[in-house]
Amino acid sequence: FSCISPKDEITTFSPNRDGIHDVFFIENEGLTEFNIVILDVKNKIVYQSNDPNFKWDGNDLTGNPVPGGPNIRYIYYIIARDKNGSPVNKGSMLTVNR
Repeated sequence: FSCISPKDEITTFSPNRDGIHDVFFIENEGLTEFNIVILDVKNKIVYQSNDPNFKWDGNDLTGNPVPGGPNIRYIYYIIARDKNGSPVNKGSMLTVNR
């Protein structure tokens, strides 16, 4: 599969433990063969999961907080199949506000 190119849509979340938008997740219904990858500006993987019910807390693969701010962008890609077996490919920009 190939992912669609990210659009101008930017998703923002704030993992600052205030109970509001502390994790990034995707609402889905019955996705299978799910994979999400989040890349930094250097195309380094900072997070990945095969769980369609993932919740990313803004930490990298080693457990350290990723840099945040309005000028620091990440890109996420999702490759999965819907409940009918059709491919689902999505990509978008993501910011982390701390």
